[in-house]
Amino acid sequence: ESHHLANVLRLSNGDPVIVVDRASGLQFRALVVESAVPLKVRLVSMLALASRRGFVETLIFALSKGDKNDFVCEKACELGVRHIVFWCATRSVVKIASDGDAEKKLARWRKISESAAKQSGNSAIPEVTLMRTINELLKKLDSLKQEDDQFLCCSLSSGARTAREIGLKQSSVHLAIGPEGDFTPAEE
Repeated sequence: ESHHLANVLRLSNGDPVIVVDRASGLQFRALVVESAVPLKVRLVSMLALASRRGFVETLIFALSKGDKNDFVCEKACELGVRHIVFWCATRSVVKIASDGDAEKKLARWRKISESAAKQSGNSAIPEVTLMRTINELLKKLDSLKQEDDQFLCCSLSSGARTAREIGLKQSSVHLAIGPEGDFTPAEE
């Protein structure tokens, strides 16, 4: 960030910036006091929380081909999703070949989330994870859920109900979206 502010944006002493504390999501007005890398700022005042809290707490998205995963990551962040969980569903076309491949993809998606948060003025950067199995996914969901949360699964099955029929509550929603070939019956 220091490099970007000092060398790309060419900020100099006295220029205003907004600083976000990643841990708390708090935002502060600040002034640049030293424009060399590492850039130093002086906090002036705290800003009101501007973080968007979305309707969906957790988005579970089965890995898709092409740049769809990147797009989903960006838009979910802009909409205020707190947790983005990519998942290797049985019918996912894309497969993760190795731990190294998984780490590269996660690093990319986290960078996309961070950029989307900055671009949309959202101080909260979502947690982005990758689950390889249904058991890993269920453990992750168990760690995120609260008592009144709703779990929704987008399904192509004939017995699926619409969101209007379900009657959504004010609680957090955990939304699962399957692969191009839909969920297997066991996954659903």
